[in-house]
Amino acid sequence: MAHIIILAAGKGTRMRSELPKVLHPVGGVPMIGRALRAAEKICARPSIVVGHRASDVIHALGPDHAYVLQMEQRGTGHAVHCALLERDVSDESVFVMPGDPPFVTAATIRRIVAAREARDAAIALATLKLPDFEGERAQFSGCGRIIRGVRGTVVGIVERREADAAQARIREVNVSYYCFRGSWLKENLSRIVSDGTADEYYLTDLVAAAAAQSERIADVALSGIREGMGVNTPEQLAAVAV
Repeated sequence: MAHIIILAAGKGTRMRSELPKVLHPVGGVPMIGRALRAAEKICARPSIVVGHRASDVIHALGPDHAYVLQMEQRGTGHAVHCALLERDVSDESVFVMPGDPPFVTAATIRRIVAAREARDAAIALATLKLPDFEGERAQFSGCGRIIRGVRGTVVGIVERREADAAQARIREVNVSYYCFRGSWLKENLSRIVSDGTADEYYLTDLVAAAAAQSERIADVALSGIREGMGVNTPEQLAAVAV
């Protein structure tokens, strides 16, 4: 059984719009509506984390959903921490996704969940391998790079802004679809958030934490770029127009 958390609290500053990013339409449907449609085929009542202009998102989707308010936008890790404060996920897989991928499918979500459960991994994550960052693939140039160890297993994610020259040349990227063992996630998120050494907490930090604990990390390669596409700018929104 998998519980799904959809992250929709961010401002989406790069969209240069007063409209919350997740409410920009693709094919006449708000992006979060498309993501929610895929999620609800697996989880009857996903948690939707809202924050910036939360009332607009709730009005667009309607009141009959499970909303979680992130009062301060302090990163994706903090958002998930908020979603789990009053939920027992000890015996569940927890799938986390952003609210802006217009083309993610239920089949891909199921595949990532199945990969985690098959290996009892602490984390399963989707990756996308690219030949380059040209043309329609340019939008992935700002994504975090997948770091693999000597045995070829995933050991971390380095954000593009923090990558050195060699890491920036890596052509395997993180697309922010994760599935966690619920008990492990809650314990480790609490540890990170209560640490108090940073103002923001990110899910990507958990990949290195799992590797340091010698936990299994499963990776699922997406077969094409379409399902990995997110939207952060007006140009990217134009690129996914259908």
